[in-house]
Amino acid sequence: MQNIIRWTIAGGLVLAGLQISGDRHPTFAAGGKSGPKVFKHGAPAKIEAVAGSDLKVIILTEKAIERTGLQIATVRETQVSGDPAAAPVKRKSVPYASLIYDENGRTWVYISPKERTFVRYPVEVDYIEGDTAILRNGPPPDTKVATYGAAELWGEEGGIGH
Repeated sequence: MQNIIRWTIAGGLVLAGLQISGDRHPTFAAGGKSGPKVFKHGAPAKIEAVAGSDLKVIILTEKAIERTGLQIATVRETQVSGDPAAAPVKRKSVPYASLIYDENGRTWVYISPKERTFVRYPVEVDYIEGDTAILRNGPPPDTKVATYGAAELWGEEGGIGH
């Protein structure tokens, strides 16, 4: 009986997600100074492998950015005080919303090296303070990172939704 209830709830959530997402595969071709950008089968993103790694470059269409509501922030240097007897130190920080955890528990952010382009980058979180993640290791200060919409990038990289 419990399995029937679980499957009914899971099925309802899937259907609700499909109704909310709407048309996820619009045909898109936009011209610009760099020439037309055409994505395979009208997909909202183009995925390219990063040579020598399991990482992928995700290039989104303008429409995909609009639909996901994707937002960008920058890696900041934040003064933190660890030991009260010691002087404050600077640490890198990112919005908590930018963190992605993979199936092995590793923590990542999506950096944006250029417009509409995203690549997963490993980070090591020291601690969370409110809506800010203080990092031990991560991308250099002023690096652009995806915040709201980072989970959609993770899904796109993993082939979910296509």
